[in-house]
Amino acid sequence: MICYFDTSAFVPLLIDEPSSPACRLLWEEADDVLSTQLLYVETAAALAHAARCDRITAGQEVRALRVADRLWRELNTVEATEPLIRRAAVLSSVEALRGYDALHCATAESVNERDMLFASGDRQQLKAGVNLGFYVADVNDSAIVRG
Repeated sequence: MICYFDTSAFVPLLIDEPSSPACRLLWEEADDVLSTQLLYVETAAALAHAARCDRITAGQEVRALRVADRLWRELNTVEATEPLIRRAAVLSSVEALRGYDALHCATAESVNERDMLFASGDRQQLKAGVNLGFYVADVNDSAIVRG
């Protein structure tokens, strides 16, 4: 199985969240894991936000970034090219997505793997994934549906 990880499915691999068990299972069961190159900066920003909001300590943030670096070596990344960015701009309007969420959908769409699983915990992004014809995994309840 190929599994695409958006940020809401990747961050729970780094810090303890309710969706962490589902995310770990998807990561471990996948033959191939992939995402956009921009996942790294979005992950770092999410961890920094969690530290600023006192959801994690500064030490936990540092440890989570170390784990991110280790997992990053296992992750196949897709470059954020101009055509992908332009497609994401269209999806941001058509699917009512935020910028990075639209880029995740555009990137997953560009992979063009029929049996790829799109993992996310974001409801709007999951809805867009279904609309784009992806198999989706809602990491909040581990349900897999077909678009």
